[in-house]
Amino acid sequence: MERSPAEILRENAQLFEEKNVEHGNTFENIGFHFEKLFPDGVALKTANDFNVFYNFIQAFSKIGRLASSVFNPEKLLHESYLDSSKDLQCYAAMLQKVLEDRLKNIIISEARICKKEVLMY
Repeated sequence: MERSPAEILRENAQLFEEKNVEHGNTFENIGFHFEKLFPDGVALKTANDFNVFYNFIQAFSKIGRLASSVFNPEKLLHESYLDSSKDLQCYAAMLQKVLEDRLKNIIISEARICKKEVLMY
């Protein structure tokens, strides 16, 4: 089935409207929360920094979706909050993995520094 770009946009607009009823304008409100969590900003320099922050944002987003449905009986849609819960578990596992990578890189880096210091003496 071949669809035109206009048809695709109409379908996606409908999906946006349906999701927006469930979750509200989270795309407009996320900055407020991150400004409160990180009043001094966030320094992202390495690929791992970006990986950690990306997975943190995804997990935070799922928590926001859960908060907008689980504790609001008018918006409670069974599949929606269960899907968000499953997504949160996945993002938390991915976050743990990149944090473990960070720890491993710190340990390796510190071992190199110690080795250099020993060789200098």
